[in-house]
Amino acid sequence: QGGFLCMSCVRGYYLGSGGECLECQWHHLMLTVLRLLLALVVIAALVRASAVRLTTQRPHLTALFMVIGQLVTFVQVAVALHAIGLRWGGPFADLLEVFTLFNFNFEVFQLNCVSLHSDLQVYGIQMVTPLLAVAFVGACFLLAHLLRPGLLKFDSFVNSVGQLGTMLYISLTLIALVPFHCYEHPNGDASVVQFPQTLCGQGAYSTILITACIGIGLYPTLTISIVFYAILKYPQVIMSADISFISRYRFVFFRWSPERYWFGAVVIVRNLLLSVFPMTISAKHADLTVLLMQLTLATGLLGTALYWPWRTNLMNQLDLALNSMLSLVMCLGAMTVFGQELTRQVSMFLVTMVVATLCGAVALIVYRAFLLVRAQPGYSVFLSHHKGAGACTARFTKYMLQHEFGFPVFYDCDDLTSFTGIFDAVKHSSNLLVILTGETLCRPWCVGEIVTAFECNVPMYAVKIVTHVGHDGSGIDKWTEASADTKFGMLNDFEILRPYGISCADIPPALDALLSKDPIFLDLNVGSDRMRETMEGMVANLRGMGMRRISSKPGLRMSRSLSRMSVQTSRLSMFRAKSSSSDSSSAKDMRLLIMTQNSDIEAMSSAHLLRLMLQVRLQEEV
Repeated sequence: QGGFLCMSCVRGYYLGSGGECLECQWHHLMLTVLRLLLALVVIAALVRASAVRLTTQRPHLTALFMVIGQLVTFVQVAVALHAIGLRWGGPFADLLEVFTLFNFNFEVFQLNCVSLHSDLQVYGIQMVTPLLAVAFVGACFLLAHLLRPGLLKFDSFVNSVGQLGTMLYISLTLIALVPFHCYEHPNGDASVVQFPQTLCGQGAYSTILITACIGIGLYPTLTISIVFYAILKYPQVIMSADISFISRYRFVFFRWSPERYWFGAVVIVRNLLLSVFPMTISAKHADLTVLLMQLTLATGLLGTALYWPWRTNLMNQLDLALNSMLSLVMCLGAMTVFGQELTRQVSMFLVTMVVATLCGAVALIVYRAFLLVRAQPGYSVFLSHHKGAGACTARFTKYMLQHEFGFPVFYDCDDLTSFTGIFDAVKHSSNLLVILTGETLCRPWCVGEIVTAFECNVPMYAVKIVTHVGHDGSGIDKWTEASADTKFGMLNDFEILRPYGISCADIPPALDALLSKDPIFLDLNVGSDRMRETMEGMVANLRGMGMRRISSKPGLRMSRSLSRMSVQTSRLSMFRAKSSSSDSSSAKDMRLLIMTQNSDIEAMSSAHLLRLMLQVRLQEEV
């Protein structure tokens, strides 16, 4: 054991955690190989996931990647806190030391056991490792192209590399700035914190500095430039219908809601500042570093709270929780900026809080992975409808399917929290029912639901409404009667779907697939027996929906109410025929009479729904 501060070991030995030199064993090499293989498996999984189209990517897989990304970012920020050099004391300092693995700290690999001794060699390996990862991604794409041409495209390759670059952005920036992170000796010299044997400004430092400048250009600078380019180009590309751009730069946009597409710039600037401050500001000014990092974290927290930018509420809440924990750690760390070490009790408190946060995030990852493997739909039926002319019909259909047959039904007025999740709900459904009421196939969100179902192989069924005698439900949607020029004009109005990866070329095949099937006719001008037969026939044709019934009391009450509907038509006819007689039998038998216009779809649906609800509530015939 020798060298500067006795921190070097001869060949065949490596520096242990206690500062002593330990002899290399064969299992050290095996552990290194296993860790590298694990990293390659993770990268390969990322490559495979990036090849999936945005319209067909499973929501649980998207959520899984977002949770993992937030967790990795949390750990990297903790590594940046470790770089400040605060006196964390006790067990928390050891925990931060473990986190430095995400900063490409290869000391855990015992590089001295594989003939890497000099600081320049170790730093060179650190800087080259991301390039090797990119090369591995390229090899995966090349192999996939040779085995199955067209499976992986260039856009997916760019997206995969971008995913790695943005997910590990803090770590890449930290290693690129290693030569700028120095500490002073009593004699006035300074050493690189990571490589104490290398004096800043002397010897091999210039070579390390040149390597760092190349790394700064390749990693943080290039990545942030690509992110800003994609965000600035986004509005223009959306208007030009270039869906390939969305696929190529999905790593910039897929985490955020379409209205907050620009929030990726906020996050990457925040990550850049959190990396630059601890690596470039001297340890003598740790108070300034803590202040700037705390302000950066607070700004990110405020931005998330104000704009709620993530695609789902859960991701927004997780972001707030993780960054609040980092702010708490920073506040407690601020007490040590003038040399006072945290007490063991406070350090243990930090360990407990951070570990609990990590366990919560890991539990969420496991849960999402379980849902991904389970692959069980959350809804039996997704109701797609035009609110202007089919909201009441959809409500009536849901009421029948859910309360009478006991199937979970997605109805956006009840279940949708934001438009961002509407297509995820389609992917979570076993069937898609499209209620055609005039302009359904002309509405962007309805068309987007149909395209998503078509590409995800979710069975689709068109429901046509019959409201009065002589009406067969034909010619009920403008799309079916529109000319080619009119349809082309409609397609250009669907630019709102482009952020979700749906292009104009995706729409006609999906609509044709829906309209090519025999529709389901729902006659609103019949009694309960005919209507129930229609509903039972509908249920029998849907995938994964056997003729099961619920046994809850509301359902049983509704069955009795439906049985009373069998005499609706005859009694209503009798009431009309004898409307001039004040003592008619219909008037005597009914306390309530619902009158409606039988040529109006929404009026008829509202009347049926109101009647069912009143009969369930009053337990008498209406």
